[in-house]
Amino acid sequence: MKRPLFICLLFLIPFLAPAQKAEPSQQTKVSESKQEKIKLLMETTGSAKLSLQMMSSLVQSMKIRYPNVDNAFWEEFLKESKTEDLMGLMLPVYDKYLTEPDIDALLVFYNSPVGKKFTSSMPFILKESMEIGESWGRQVGEKVMSKLKAKGYIKEK
Repeated sequence: MKRPLFICLLFLIPFLAPAQKAEPSQQTKVSESKQEKIKLLMETTGSAKLSLQMMSSLVQSMKIRYPNVDNAFWEEFLKESKTEDLMGLMLPVYDKYLTEPDIDALLVFYNSPVGKKFTSSMPFILKESMEIGESWGRQVGEKVMSKLKAKGYIKEK
């Protein structure tokens, strides 16, 4: 039962990894113009909201795993998770890898019909991808366990 939660966490890590605290020098070097464009890009792509949706899905899984935890706890936890906080933490990462012209081009793409379609489809793509990844991860885990047992690293119970 721990494997599905672990698999969910593995898929969530790429969205949370950029949330590491940046050095103060990184936070201050972003021009105001670029900063505003990065925020607009994150809003346009829905990246911060998507991370919060994934966190909400994770909470749903945890509710099933820990049925004795009061709903108020989970509601409070989700309330504390603010999109603005995540965006602020992710800003230095976008700044590190994207130039201002890159961001301008991405904004043009994401505001185009195909960009809008991609953005609106992404939650569904990620949901289905997570389900596939969870199933695949379970299969890989079972295969590894079987091989570990066959090689004598794990003793049968």
